[in-house]
Amino acid sequence: MDTAFLANLLLVVDTGSMAEAARRVGVTLFVRSGRMVIPTEAGHRVIERARGLVADFADLRAHALEGEVTGELRIGTPLRRRC
Repeated sequence: MDTAFLANLLLVVDTGSMAEAARRVGVTLFVRSGRMVIPTEAGHRVIERARGLVADFADLRAHALEGEVTGELRIGTPLRRRC
């Protein structure tokens, strides 16, 4: 599994929206209950571990970028009206 998958898995849990999560890992992680999705026991175990892993990877990235300028730079020009 990669961190993008784990982040998406957490998004499925947090929003209550069903995705391909169970099929991608080959384990039933969620069951449907009407419009809701409910994590199975295996799902709860993966979710608990995934939250920690996603946080650890975010910390690792921040550590790697420590002291470097990061962010998004947008450059634009004002629009000129033609008369």
